[in-house]
Amino acid sequence: HTHTHTKNPFVKSTKYIYFLLKQQHQYQLFFFSCVYPHKKKMTSSEKETVTYTEGGEKLITTKTDDADQLAKLYEAYEELERLAGKAGENKDAFKTILNGTKQTQSAKTLAAGFIPKYFKYFDDLQTEALDSFLDLVEEESTQIRTAAVRGISQICRDKPQYVTQMANVLGQLLPDAEIETVVTESFLSLLETDAKAAIEALCQHISNDEDKELRSKAISFLLNKILGRRRRADTKTSSILDNPEVEELIINNLTPLLKKVDWGEEFANILHILRKIPKYQKGEGAAELYEILVERTGLDLENFDATNTETLQTLVDVFPTVLQFARAGVDHTNMLLPMVNSALPNYKTYEPEVTYRVLQSIADSAPHVNADTAKQILPQVYTVLLEHLPEPVEGQEPEYNFSFLEALLYAFHACGSRAPGALNPLCGIKVFTGQPDEDTNDYPEKRENFAQRLKLFLEKTTAYYNRYKTQRIEEPAPTASEEEKQNFIEEKKQAAMRNRLLRNLQEMTRPLTYSTPKLVNVKFNINVSWRPPSQERRNKRKSGGQGGRPNKFQRSNDGQRRGRGRGRGRGRGRGRRGQQ
Repeated sequence: HTHTHTKNPFVKSTKYIYFLLKQQHQYQLFFFSCVYPHKKKMTSSEKETVTYTEGGEKLITTKTDDADQLAKLYEAYEELERLAGKAGENKDAFKTILNGTKQTQSAKTLAAGFIPKYFKYFDDLQTEALDSFLDLVEEESTQIRTAAVRGISQICRDKPQYVTQMANVLGQLLPDAEIETVVTESFLSLLETDAKAAIEALCQHISNDEDKELRSKAISFLLNKILGRRRRADTKTSSILDNPEVEELIINNLTPLLKKVDWGEEFANILHILRKIPKYQKGEGAAELYEILVERTGLDLENFDATNTETLQTLVDVFPTVLQFARAGVDHTNMLLPMVNSALPNYKTYEPEVTYRVLQSIADSAPHVNADTAKQILPQVYTVLLEHLPEPVEGQEPEYNFSFLEALLYAFHACGSRAPGALNPLCGIKVFTGQPDEDTNDYPEKRENFAQRLKLFLEKTTAYYNRYKTQRIEEPAPTASEEEKQNFIEEKKQAAMRNRLLRNLQEMTRPLTYSTPKLVNVKFNINVSWRPPSQERRNKRKSGGQGGRPNKFQRSNDGQRRGRGRGRGRGRGRGRRGQQ
């Protein structure tokens, strides 16, 4: 509207309707002049076209060079699309697209999508096309780099001979966080085209001593993005380790690095990668990696100084990895005995967190030791166990560290099961093994003292468990803050862990108080509280659902004992007759 009262001459004299239209990346600005047009300052890349409407009004169209470039690219694309399989006959159209890589950002983005589609039709232009295309990969614009990286997989599908070169390029882009996702997707697609060539290029970056950041990224990428993929039914997306050539390539490139890379995350990741290869999962291969691990720790295991905080921390930190080899059947006694003979007797001098990790390490190792090692471990474990199970004193309330006792009882049962003959002289629990050197004497005082301590502890544990198992944590209101909701989730997890801890203590303590004490097969029946609950479910599935090895007969829900595989009837093979 024209405002006669305003002092602004532009508003007073001019009325504009402004439209912005976008079509095929071309922007046109239309100005309808009223009294007299306001002259817009033109840039060097803009052209102005003047036309008139039927009513005699002036129409000014502003068109940029960018629009001309995009129009030419679309014309070239439509021409190649029209030729379809004969696109190679029109080299000029493809060259027009290649020229787009040297023009504006919009043209470069468009060219990045067009070049991969028609790359396969122009063999004599592939060198030039590849150079132009890779220039786009190095562009500063994230949009252009993303578009170019997306096209790499199509180039390699059509021309597999370029997989090694393109995998090398993608490897160099791994530190680029802005395009991490698209780089990962493109590299995984190269594995489907030629896994050996792609992994070979990645291994070159892993073996690179000059760029440690790139090497670290490449190692992490191989471990988490490639080997960490879930196996699918489709053979193309199954584990690359199913390819013997790829497996050998990884072994030859990564095994020597174990002795060269710095001790820390890189070493741990390379070790984890090699442990995924079947050769190193058990037997001599696993033992070979274990020896390298022990050597790289730099620990003097024969004269281990448990009073040195740094030395002890190294041993504690590396022990979860040691346990992986122990579960694979590798003898890890040389790492375990310093923990038992040196660290355990000095546990009172450590912080509680360190002591707990020492006890966890010993407990986790116990099911995987042989009888001779179990005999060496038992006395130390039993001594510390008694220190945490005080004798009954009238008028005094005993104090217990339930977390410590869970680890100690777990180790006691595991070692006792491995070397039952060593229990009698230690604590008076008699388990006849038939061995010629078996001690068959009676130790009633030791047995009675141990039983009294256990009964007092069991009474206390049962009382706590009965108190806490029925507790309900109040859920936050729907309007509660995110912090309150997260606190509720964490509190619920802690309550579940506490109840599992108390339940484990009862299951490991009660059998030892029987008139004829029994040892628990803790490996199958007990999932200690410091392990994830998911492992507890796996243990139950292995053991038939109730812990322990599956029995020949199990009680059904109605209390009836039923044999396996007997049909629906009372006797063998009578199920069908019973239905009739």
